[in-house]
Amino acid sequence: MKTKIKRIIILVIILIFGISQNFLLGKEKEKKEEKPVYIGKEKIVVTATKTPHSLKDVPITTVIITREEIEKTNAQTVGDILRWLPGVYIQTNGFSRATVKIHGLPSKYTLVLVDGQRLKGRHAESIDLSHIPIDMIDRIEIIKGPSSVLYGSDAVAGVINIITKSAPKKSTFDGYVSYGTGNTVRAMLGYGSQIGKFRYLITGSKNKSNNMGAGYEYDGYNVQGKFEYNFNESNKVTFTTGYFNEKGDYLDDEKFNLILNWRIGIDKVSYLEVKGFHYDSHRLDARPGRAPRTWDEKTTRAEVQYVRMLGKSNLLTLGLESRYDEIKYTLIEGKKHQIINSLFAQDEIKLIKPLTLILAFRLDNHDKWGTELVPKAAIFFKLSETTNLRASIGKGFLAPTLSQLYEQQYYHPWGGGFWLGGNPDLKPETSTGYTFDIEHYFTSNFTTRISLFKNNLRNMITSERTDEIIDGKPVFRSININKAYSQGIELEVKINLNKAFVGVLGYTFLKTQNISSGKEFPYSPRHTFNFVLNYSNQKIGLNFNILGKYLGKRFTNTSNTQSIDECYLVDIKIIKKIYRDTGFFIAVDNLFNEKIEKESKYFRQGRTFTAGMRMHF
Repeated sequence: MKTKIKRIIILVIILIFGISQNFLLGKEKEKKEEKPVYIGKEKIVVTATKTPHSLKDVPITTVIITREEIEKTNAQTVGDILRWLPGVYIQTNGFSRATVKIHGLPSKYTLVLVDGQRLKGRHAESIDLSHIPIDMIDRIEIIKGPSSVLYGSDAVAGVINIITKSAPKKSTFDGYVSYGTGNTVRAMLGYGSQIGKFRYLITGSKNKSNNMGAGYEYDGYNVQGKFEYNFNESNKVTFTTGYFNEKGDYLDDEKFNLILNWRIGIDKVSYLEVKGFHYDSHRLDARPGRAPRTWDEKTTRAEVQYVRMLGKSNLLTLGLESRYDEIKYTLIEGKKHQIINSLFAQDEIKLIKPLTLILAFRLDNHDKWGTELVPKAAIFFKLSETTNLRASIGKGFLAPTLSQLYEQQYYHPWGGGFWLGGNPDLKPETSTGYTFDIEHYFTSNFTTRISLFKNNLRNMITSERTDEIIDGKPVFRSININKAYSQGIELEVKINLNKAFVGVLGYTFLKTQNISSGKEFPYSPRHTFNFVLNYSNQKIGLNFNILGKYLGKRFTNTSNTQSIDECYLVDIKIIKKIYRDTGFFIAVDNLFNEKIEKESKYFRQGRTFTAGMRMHF
């Protein structure tokens, strides 16, 4: 679909529903509001099993970040929220701004979803967390550990599901604007309402910055629309569409996506979900000194999921999925594609009242590698009303990307250039992951969690130098290495000191190794401490956050010849409301001006300042 057509579609949708709102609002009687995500004080999550569970009773360890917590931390991006979680490392990159790693594994092993659908990458197979409008987010659910059985390839280290706000029942307006270091401007406007059984929410956001340095300034905008129609309490259709464009002196990115989700209640004990997703992107890289390059990527995905309660003890989930990926790239001869068809099944069995067993499997049929079986088993044991135990073992599967198979391009960093080539003989990566988790509630205001984890990888894909020479420059190609692993322990304590103070303490010990070389994974510190302290005074409308993180020594390359010393990161956020949900904020990030990553001309490190305003009415 051409750019002009995409823009026209978005504009027409906005105009149609803007006009219809003014014409029809008030003519329809209000209908009963659907059940909220939170029932009383109970938090409901869906990512761990693809079925709703209360957070306390979900069989798979799940971390949830609520809308309230997002607002209290005054986060600018999803990366700002996730960086303070134990076991999570946010890596800054000049082209993709911020990517996420779980348990020391490279970012490609973490599957990022938006409303249950894969978020596609922006550059070098990375998932950019900076392009998701923060004010569109209702909550974020994080699953650590192998999740390929339900979500397929990429979910080796875990899953991050960014769940956007539902379209509102009443007319709602949201606005946001900020300015910060590097001439960084972020702005967002959103409006939503309801007309009879139909609801909609439309947002537009803008990001502009020169944080990447001279020549890499960027100016982008993002338009999102979410439309819902409730036939009745058990039959609902949700349609989401978005268009993103970002321009710089050398780079031009454009993305368009469509998401459809139709949930159909069959009877009191079963329902059917039909899901569809289409993604289309175009990227131009026209840096001086070399010929322009273009990337064109498309993904189309369809899924049918059936959920049924069998008797009183079995919750059965069955699913079929089909995915088509296509890439056309200047440095790849012709178009390349892959087709993956999948079948998955999960049975959640309540053996006795305090014990739940989950058995699941997935069959992935790839048009190049054939069929792969991905099993998983998990238990949830309620030792007492205040203590929960969770354990799981599962296999992961990660197919090589089309770029890893076929791409060939020239890089020219400081100190000389080299060629990076694909390898059509690559094998899929596989893994076996183990998690063990104990959670204890001393009181409703004092909870602790201890987690053990291990991931064993086979056929891990990396890049190594070959004997090839092109134009006098060495050639590195993607290869499979035999074995690698990551393992460690997480500790977390949450304390509500009183109505005003909330504190979170965390520690992660991590050990990683490429067994073939005996080297650690880059940017995987052995020791990490983190804390969050929030003070909130509703009477005067003041919220103060101080967030800290200790990162131990970490290597910056696969050969472990370069490293960065330990550092102490401290962020301070202050929010002052002036009227209901409207207020001003100021933030200082990296207060002590620490060096987080190796030197790069592509992004700014060190202390940054941000100030702005957020409104809601």
